[in-house]
Amino acid sequence: GGSLGKREATLEDEYFRRLDKQNIEALKDKLNKKSVVE
Repeated sequence: GGSLGKREATLEDEYFRRLDKQNIEALKDKLNKKSVVE
């Protein structure tokens, strides 16, 4: 707990958000390639 716990939670939040963004970008990329092929 305490401020250290809060800081870690914030870092984790940012990390997952960044991961999410990357996954979304990758998915869009795949979808774009797919529609180009078809």
